[in-house]
Amino acid sequence: MGNLFSFFQRIGKSQVLPLCIIPITALITFFVNFSTTDAGIMDAEIGRYLIESSSILLSMLPLIMTVGIVVEFTEKDPIALVCAVVNYFIICQVLTVSLDGVTEFHSGITVGIVSGAITSVIYHYVKATRLPEFLGFFAGKRMVPVAAIPAAIICALLLSKIWVGYQAFVSEFTSGIVYANSPVTFALYGAIERLLIPLGIHHIWNTPFMLGFGEYTNAAGVTVHGELARFIAGDPNAGHLAGGYLFKMFGLPGAAFAIWSTSLKQNKARNGKLMLIGAATCFVSGITEPVEAAFMYCSPILLGLHALLAGSGYLVAELLGIKYSTSFSQGLYDFIILNPLSVNGKYIFIIGPIYTLIYYVSFRFSINYFDIKSQGRENNQSESRDNINIAPDVLLALGGKDNITHLNACITRLRVTVTDALQVDVDLLKKSGASAVLISGNGVQAIFGTKSEEIRQQILNMI
Repeated sequence: MGNLFSFFQRIGKSQVLPLCIIPITALITFFVNFSTTDAGIMDAEIGRYLIESSSILLSMLPLIMTVGIVVEFTEKDPIALVCAVVNYFIICQVLTVSLDGVTEFHSGITVGIVSGAITSVIYHYVKATRLPEFLGFFAGKRMVPVAAIPAAIICALLLSKIWVGYQAFVSEFTSGIVYANSPVTFALYGAIERLLIPLGIHHIWNTPFMLGFGEYTNAAGVTVHGELARFIAGDPNAGHLAGGYLFKMFGLPGAAFAIWSTSLKQNKARNGKLMLIGAATCFVSGITEPVEAAFMYCSPILLGLHALLAGSGYLVAELLGIKYSTSFSQGLYDFIILNPLSVNGKYIFIIGPIYTLIYYVSFRFSINYFDIKSQGRENNQSESRDNINIAPDVLLALGGKDNITHLNACITRLRVTVTDALQVDVDLLKKSGASAVLISGNGVQAIFGTKSEEIRQQILNMI
């Protein structure tokens, strides 16, 4: 079960790469709108070219999904990467030809996932292939394209037999279930996403909503999928992620204030600094884990309360007709960048302070009533280190280089697969600055905040 959990963590991590493209497309759109409409400093024709370039980037998200899967599951092998890209275009072309005008083919994340998965599976089965000497050139990793490309062609032919029915099912599911009662759908989406955050597999849940559901073709004939791309491309039916702004920009800062105000006297000063930084991070960037890590690993009660309030944020935003999306995470940056495309966005700053108060009151009451040992209420609170040069201690805490089989990082956490979880020193990880550590089977997650990637790189340099 632990290995399965680690596998799902890696699947979630593989789906982060496409999201890296969204912020630049949103920034291009904002710059063009500001420069041509508000400031009048850019020629409208040049602006149109830039917008079309942004749309093309958004349409490439399925291909980038393929690359993300292969990067995560083939040790970034260049042969596998090239092979995966080839397989993606092969499957697209076979499906385009097979439909023959019956229905228009637009590549979505399904093709991206299938092509990446085929390449990754074939890679692991044939990368160590041994052949007779006269066929030696095709031995080992060079056998990957020999095996994977025919496999992709066969898979594409099989997909062609069911593609029309599959597209019809997805379209019916999207319109008849996902968007038919969007307040309920996105309230459930928001609540479940928060419940999955501690496990680090929330990206799997996010992917169909952010990159999959819905389809929109702009005036230039470029087709995009998912809430994020459709909103930036100008789809008036997109924009169902506004609720995230209510609890990220406003709600969690209220929770941070509650956590600080209930801290033990000896921990108040230091915890106040940490919570102030966490609240500011939530408000400006929408990165929530610095605050969430202060309670979600120690209290199912607070995690459940947070999930309920987050879901209610999406419900309220839908009922008020707020149309907003995100390019990175629902913080002030996204609020400003995406504001020209929004509808009723002003309500976020009207309703937001109410969520600050609700989070503060409910969290403070729950912490005191249930005597929850949230951050700052531990008698033996560890003194985390602010110095970034903590990689040697982190490596030691993980059991040394021989105990690490896979090391990666997302925005705020190290994701590590180890040979023996018993060698992991949780106390040393926390003394090194981890606000929380989660171990399941051979999978280890350590929350170091936004310095996680730098720590990962330093460890890689050491080993």
